[in-house]
Amino acid sequence: EDIKLHVPNYFQGNAGVRRKRSLTTKGQMQGKLGDKPGKTTGAGITRHGHGHDEHTKVRNINRVQFGAYEIDCWYYSPYPEKYGSCDKLYVCEKTFKYMRKPKTYKRHIEQVNNIKSPPGREIYRDEERMLSVYEIDGAKDRVYGQNLCLFSKLFIEHKTLAYDPDPFFFYVMVERDEEKNEFHPVGYFSKEKNCPELFNLACILIFPPHQRKGYGKFIISLSYEISKIEKTVGSPEKPISDLGKLSYRSYWSYILLDLINKNKDASELTLKQMAQQTSIKVEDILSTLQHLKMIKHLKGQFVIHVSRKMVEQELDAFIKRNYAGTFCKPESLRYELHTSDATEPSAKRTKTESKST
Repeated sequence: EDIKLHVPNYFQGNAGVRRKRSLTTKGQMQGKLGDKPGKTTGAGITRHGHGHDEHTKVRNINRVQFGAYEIDCWYYSPYPEKYGSCDKLYVCEKTFKYMRKPKTYKRHIEQVNNIKSPPGREIYRDEERMLSVYEIDGAKDRVYGQNLCLFSKLFIEHKTLAYDPDPFFFYVMVERDEEKNEFHPVGYFSKEKNCPELFNLACILIFPPHQRKGYGKFIISLSYEISKIEKTVGSPEKPISDLGKLSYRSYWSYILLDLINKNKDASELTLKQMAQQTSIKVEDILSTLQHLKMIKHLKGQFVIHVSRKMVEQELDAFIKRNYAGTFCKPESLRYELHTSDATEPSAKRTKTESKST
């Protein structure tokens, strides 16, 4: 069975002359489908609010103690001078507060022993995998947001630091240890509150000790499940790093192949319907289908033309490696829509610097 879908005028403009260039030149196709030129981040997306780009500076901290892990740092982070000049920094995994001395760190850990979760509201809880996600309002927990961004900058090359976390929500993913009644942050993503472009993710980072566990796919799938609840069509903020492009391309490919495969009348699907059902932006759908070589030029028109067998073969490659096995579970998501008042940056400013020793 052949599946054919007409593609609207996304490739128009002297189509006959530009056909070869549009469909075979990868860089130009990416430009057409939404990728903007510019610097990319090491772990996903670009910026957090107001700040400045620190990517040209030399790494200033060699190691960081974070919970049970001593982690080698990758990049410069603009911690206050006396903290940024030490060989090893101690960072509390419960508060992201930073310290220079092991004795101070040990004393602080004892003081925060009664903290059993990150700040904010738990929006996701998976009892089987012992995972939770907390939504933290940058305007309400400013110091936590700033400290989280400082820590993240140690592992993201071209990230503009958030000195003002107010315009963002931070979604912190944690592993839960029920026996010890403890939690351990493994990564996070952020999202701008009032984003005209409807970006559903601004920055993503899985902390180094927890990479290669499928948590990146978990977070990407979670960001789209939230978009579905909001009834919006979203996309990650551009530009995206090379690693980020690969991760998103794989996710989009799997979701679209699965949608086409499950739809008996796939030829009746429109791009708008595909976007509505997946919350994936039309431009991202088109770039993915082009990557999958599903866009053809027939009789003067660009169409999505693919056989049912090809869809099944492409999808089978994902299924064999259990690609979706680490996706978030929609039934475990307890996300609530925000009112306009809740997404406005707070008018009152709280203390912006944490007292660290």
